[in-house]
Amino acid sequence: MGSVNRFPFPEVGDVLNYNYLFKADADRGAIEGRKARPVLVVAAGDGRVAVMPITTKGEFSSNRAVRLPTE
Repeated sequence: MGSVNRFPFPEVGDVLNYNYLFKADADRGAIEGRKARPVLVVAAGDGRVAVMPITTKGEFSSNRAVRLPTE
């Protein structure tokens, strides 16, 4: 029996909750994110999805995160 797709495949621009692993946490030895955080889908296709964290604080690099103002 084939697999059942219960959710639509994410598209570029979608915002999802994901246990994103920040580099600082990985550098301390973590292997997965500590809690679900909002992420922006920046690429999707061929069964793969690329995301960037959405943050108002914490780690920030213009090529690794999307910073939103706290307002």
